[in-house]
Parts: sequence; C-alpha cells; structure tokens
Amino acid sequence: LKNTTDDALPNYLNSLKFKQSHRLTDVRLALSFAAFAIAAVTFVLDYKFGFESQKKFTTVAVGIYFAINTALSYWIWGVERGKVYEGTAPNGAKVRLPFTLKCLAGLMLSLASYTEKHSPIYRLRVHTQKPRSPDVYTFHIEAPFSTWFSADSHGMGELVSKPFQQWLLKEIPLVAEIAGIDAAKGPRAKVGGTGDSRAEDLGSGVSATGSATSQGTRNKPKRKQ
Repeated sequence: LKNTTDDALPNYLNSLKFKQSHRLTDVRLALSFAAFAIAAVTFVLDYKFGFESQKKFTTVAVGIYFAINTALSYWIWGVERGKVYEGTAPNGAKVRLPFTLKCLAGLMLSLASYTEKHSPIYRLRVHTQKPRSPDVYTFHIEAPFSTWFSADSHGMGELVSKPFQQWLLKEIPLVAEIAGIDAAKGPRAKVGGTGDSRAEDLGSGVSATGSATSQGTRNKPKRKQ
C-alpha cells in the first residue's frame, strides 16, 4: 500500500507542472554504480592475474568500496530519510490574495513518507522552502490507506486516484494553490464538521481555512532554521 501510494505522488504532482528534482536518486545511483564497478574490476583482475599479484590493489579497492558503501548508507538514512518526492513550483505560478498577487514560482516542495508497524495509516512529512531562503517549514499529515484504496471484485485493493488527490489538495495548501483552487473555498471547507478554523500555512505564507474534522490530520507547521 505504501509503495503504491508513493508511486502515485510524483505522477499527480508532475501533472500539476511541478518540476521534479532527481538529485537524491542520481546521487544514490552514482554511489551504487561506483561500488559495483570497483567490485567488478577487482573480480576481473583477481580472476585473470591471481590474488597474490593483485594483493595491494585489492586492499586499496576494499577500502574504497567500504568508504563508498558507508557514504551510500549515510545518504539513504541521513539525507533521503524516506523522501519520495522533491520538486519546485512551476514558473509563473501565482495565487491571488486580497489586495496582492503572490508568486509561488520556485517554492520547493519535499515529501517524505513513513508508516508504523501494524498501522494502516499513511504519513507524510512535508517540507516547503522559499527560493534562496535557509528557512525550511515542516508539518506532518496522515490518513488511513482506506481513504483512497478500495477492494475490487476479487478482494484485491486498488488505488483510486481522485480521493488521494483530494486529500493532497486539502492538506497541502501549496498543492491546492498550484492546482488553482482557492484554499478558502476548496475541498477543505467541504469536509464534514462544524465551524471553520483559520490558520496560516508557514510553508507558502498563504492563509487557508480548515474544517473541524477530516479524514486525515495535519499537525501545526514547524519552522526550522
């Protein structure tokens, strides 16, 4: 369920003209191929010339291989940290607010997904960052997989795109703004509940309204220096 949902994220965001960054994947592939190349060359030389004649080279190669794999492990666990999408808002993307026109072009959006053992809840850690700004704003959203998965005639779950996309629009104001939806009148206001609460989304600097109850939950944004 998590992997299928992760795969659906870039498909939808790219359809909104977000410019996806493949930086994380490119670095991981580069490190992986470098480690593979060292192992392959070492094997060929050992097979062709024997271990004794290549002992010094093999020793150096093992050290380099260990260093590359250490860097790869750090990259996966320390840098990627479950990120399934990185991208920037499309050029020319703007949202009209009272008395002003706010440009959203270049705003970075980063999504990291995670689940807990034996829990049917899908969780996203959302990061937004303004261009040329060191400040990163973070908040968490979550919803059960049953919100966008349904069982077919064979009892196998399949992802239904529309409720999944509506959840993203409702919980991530930047996505709603790029999709051309007024956050004050969009899906968030249509979800059941009594009364509206107004909160400022620090990720894009745009005010949005939210209903009292929702199928998913959204934590307060956190400002990280």
